[in-house]
Amino acid sequence: MMNEEEVIESLSALGQDHLFDCWTDWDEHKKSILLEELVSLDLRLLSSLQKCLLEKEVPPSLSPIPHLSHDDIIKMEKERELGRELISRGKAAFLTVAGGQGSIAVHIFNVAFLAQTDCVLPFHQACKKEVALIPGSNGCILKEAEVVKFEKFIFDIIPLAGKAVFYETLRADEFAPLKNKSGVDSIATCARGYIEKYALWLEECGVQVPRDQEGRSIYPVEISPLYALDKEILKKKLPYTVNRIDDQVLFV
Repeated sequence: MMNEEEVIESLSALGQDHLFDCWTDWDEHKKSILLEELVSLDLRLLSSLQKCLLEKEVPPSLSPIPHLSHDDIIKMEKERELGRELISRGKAAFLTVAGGQGSIAVHIFNVAFLAQTDCVLPFHQACKKEVALIPGSNGCILKEAEVVKFEKFIFDIIPLAGKAVFYETLRADEFAPLKNKSGVDSIATCARGYIEKYALWLEECGVQVPRDQEGRSIYPVEISPLYALDKEILKKKLPYTVNRIDDQVLFV
C-alpha cells in the first residue's frame, strides 16, 4: 500500500494537485480518510486516459484548455505566497466584492459538441457526512461517517467550446439548491425560497402578504406553473380574486 508521499506524488503527476489544496488545514483523521479513498483509485487507468487525451489530435473547431507547465505552477504559487506575506505585513490590502456571479449549474450543450469532445474531466473533492457501510468484526453496520467524495462537473468542458454564451439571472428567482440534510441549501431553504418567490409575485400584483419580524411570509404560498408561469400571467388572472393572504394558499 502506498504511503502519504507516494499518493500525493502519483496524483500530482496526473495533474490532480487541487485534491490537496486543503491538506495542511486538515487533521490526521480527515487526511487518513482522503488517503484511503485515493489509494482505491486506479491510478494506472487515470494515467492512460490522460495520455490518450494528450496524444489525440484536437479538431480545429475546438480550443483546448491551456497547458500549465510545472514552472508556471511554481511561479503562481510563489506569487500567492508573496501576496500573503505582503498582506500579513500590512503592505498590501485586498477587497472582497459581495454579490458577484456564480454558476447555478444549469447548462444547455450541443449534442454534436459533446459527442466529438474526448476530454478527461478533473476530479473535485467534497467533504460531507454520509450514511456508509462500516466493516466490523460482526459484519458491516450502517453509520454516519465523514467521507470524501470525488465529483466531476460538466462545466469543466466549457473552455473547449468554440462558442459559449452566459446568461445572468437573480438567485432568488432561479436558484435554491438541495445539497444538505439541514441548514443552508437544505429542503427547508428550498421550500422557503419558493414561498418568498411567490409571495413577492403576489405583492407586485397588489396582494397584501403578512410578514414576520424578519420579513418572511407568515403563510406558505405556492403558485402552480399550470396557473401562472410567471408574474406577468399572474397579474392578468388575479384581479378581483384575492387582495390579501390570510392563510396558506395554493393557486392551481
